[in-house]
Amino acid sequence: MRILFIIVTLLFQFFVFGQGNSGLQLTPLFNGLPLELDKNYILEDSSWYKFSTCRFYVSNLSFFKDGRLKEKTNEFYLFDLDEPSSFSITFKNEDFDYLSFSIGIDSTTNVAGILDGALDPINGMYWAWNSGYINFKLEGTSSKSTEKSKSFEFHLGGYLAPYQTIQTVHLPIRNNSKDILIGFDILAFMKEIDFNKSSNVMIPGLNAVQISSILPSIFTVLPNEK
Repeated sequence: MRILFIIVTLLFQFFVFGQGNSGLQLTPLFNGLPLELDKNYILEDSSWYKFSTCRFYVSNLSFFKDGRLKEKTNEFYLFDLDEPSSFSITFKNEDFDYLSFSIGIDSTTNVAGILDGALDPINGMYWAWNSGYINFKLEGTSSKSTEKSKSFEFHLGGYLAPYQTIQTVHLPIRNNSKDILIGFDILAFMKEIDFNKSSNVMIPGLNAVQISSILPSIFTVLPNEK
């Protein structure tokens, strides 16, 4: 998986940036290293994690220059750790110093009946009309889980008040390179979860809101070595 990740990253840079386009590469990490599915991660305290699924929606991708909105995409992107081709997003804007994007699907889209492309229920990210889309899905096993099977399932969604779970990530861009690398460290996410309260969140509600609020803090701009 790690070799495949490196190959996909190199191909992404060649085919996207080599064609004169701009692009954003999402980089899944665990404790600073490329995250791999079905790999046992053992920490210094002997706790362990293994991940089987990691998917989430990116939407409302917006670019700013000197505090002013320059461009906003209307696309919905589904990141899937099992599909390295989903790690990259291309765009035309080249001059910005700040970007933001949402993790999840907004309430308007949830009730608009758009059920194709990234929003197709076949992707396994849709509950039903009254509960909407799963914004973020993470599944696996961990020594910290209180379940007998040591499993955990976090299906975070909900668009109706007071349990909206969509989150916004804000990131300053300190260089003018077209090659924007954004990492998100799943270990940082897992460390904030109280497994004594819940190892499974499968419906909209307060737990989903509280855990979703962790997500913006795990995204960072990675150094550009080019």
